[in-house]
Amino acid sequence: MGEGVGELYLSQVLDTSYFEKGFFNVIDAPCGSGKTTAAIEKIAPMASSFDRAIYLIDTKLGKDRLSKEEKLTIPYKEYANDVSKHFFALENEGKLCVTTYAQFGLWCYRWGMEFPDYFEYIICDEPQNLVNFSEIGQKDPEAIHVHRCARIAICRAVRNGLSCVVGITATSEPLKKLGIPMKTIPIDKTNLHHYTEKQVNSYASIQSALENIQIGQRGGIYIKHIKPLKKAEEFLRARGHNPLMLWSLSNEDHPLSEEQLKAREFLITEERIPPEYDIFLFNATAETSINIRPSKEKDFRWDFFIAHNANETSITQSRGRYRGDLDALYVYDKSGAVIVPDDCLNRNLSYHDMVQLSKRLDLKKDKKRKHSLSVPDMVILLNDSGYNCEVKWVNRRKTFVITKA
Repeated sequence: MGEGVGELYLSQVLDTSYFEKGFFNVIDAPCGSGKTTAAIEKIAPMASSFDRAIYLIDTKLGKDRLSKEEKLTIPYKEYANDVSKHFFALENEGKLCVTTYAQFGLWCYRWGMEFPDYFEYIICDEPQNLVNFSEIGQKDPEAIHVHRCARIAICRAVRNGLSCVVGITATSEPLKKLGIPMKTIPIDKTNLHHYTEKQVNSYASIQSALENIQIGQRGGIYIKHIKPLKKAEEFLRARGHNPLMLWSLSNEDHPLSEEQLKAREFLITEERIPPEYDIFLFNATAETSINIRPSKEKDFRWDFFIAHNANETSITQSRGRYRGDLDALYVYDKSGAVIVPDDCLNRNLSYHDMVQLSKRLDLKKDKKRKHSLSVPDMVILLNDSGYNCEVKWVNRRKTFVITKA
């Protein structure tokens, strides 16, 4: 089992003397480099006390996970009220408070945009999602958009220079949308620890990627929306897998079942998927919020990960949920390769078999995706995707043999 490459962690190479008030201090470091540890052990202690620092994260799942850390805690009932009155003897028992951007935004709405001024250090974990979530519309136009409130308050805190605002992420590109002074903190990444993949494969159809998963393999799949997530789960279950799906607790249209809630609690507490499941499917809600750690036991090691998204940020963040090395990473690319199932390789396939394979891999002729790809076009696509598709006649019947190039 791989442990990643690089011997040093972020806390060992981070020079906090570069931090500067009046700027959004951006720490851009890869998944697996120890960003959370650096926040807790190196950045928060710079405040006069842990009460004068706050750790913000993008989702409730992430908050619940981080609150298990020894030096972190969730806010007590009157926490925001005490902060708004600048009480310096908070009831955090010397621990760093962790909460979501949404909760922080609600506090700023209720207590004023000067609410962040109390804190000497504001640590923003995965701040790209503060940007992303603040740009999502709401069904109720009169509802408070808490993420926009948080975004406005944090940008104000940067500009007025009373707090030191630090963002830690592996994908910093979306932060340019904040429109505030930024400072990228220099880091020597030469020997910085990060996770690796033996192979990175692109694919054009999620169906072809799913077809490649063998019974006995374990791994994860990221799909942004719930409907296609459920479709993938049904397909995998029909093939003999036992997948687990998770999404947001607050999704009223798709409430989690009792089984899912139990598995979610196990994941948060143990930082691994319950062993009875072989594949973990999740959407954007958990894209940056969970940790799944490998161990020496086969049941808790992943062989593959499928990132069904063309966005580099989503690929990096979703893959980073598995805190270990992988044999294979599959990345969606509409112009990418087709992945042929092993049971269709190295044998004679009839024309009918090829038609069924085209349907099985969900290969479509046009953008409207109404018609399956023809067999001749499919042969061209296979040859362009790293296969040799030989066409020959057997007993006066056109026969196809697909082999790996």
